[in-house]
Amino acid sequence: PLVSLSYSLKRMGLDIVNKVLICETVKPEQELLKGWSKTDKVGHLKRLRLAADKPVAIEDSYFPEFIFNTIKQLDTSESVAHALLSYPGIDINKIDLSVIVREPDKIEREQLALETADRVAEMTRWIYASPGDRAVNYIRFVLPEKLMNTAIWENKQY
Repeated sequence: PLVSLSYSLKRMGLDIVNKVLICETVKPEQELLKGWSKTDKVGHLKRLRLAADKPVAIEDSYFPEFIFNTIKQLDTSESVAHALLSYPGIDINKIDLSVIVREPDKIEREQLALETADRVAEMTRWIYASPGDRAVNYIRFVLPEKLMNTAIWENKQY
């Protein structure tokens, strides 16, 4: 999903359930330093995404603290992407997206209920806003590779 997994699944008639695993403020490290400095505070929201009672994705989202204060007040059924896109003063001007297929780690394998041979697709996305290409969101989705080529992405019944 380029912007919203919830929206994509709802369009297919599937209800998404979001289980919050982490909701905290952190200092940027590693990948996050591409958009924020070590002295920034960013909000981290980690959710397990379920559709039709099956785990479909692990989502790690990061936001500047001023946006995170709004995001963490959302009901778990509300779209984080919608809240971000409708945030006052946020004018999205660039999205950087990449997808790789890889072996899952032990936690991903357990959380996504994967079989031994199953791989995952990892999508990472930076969203930047004007003025000045400031980072307003970094997200990492991890989902079973088989979902990339099955009904959920072809807009058919899951």
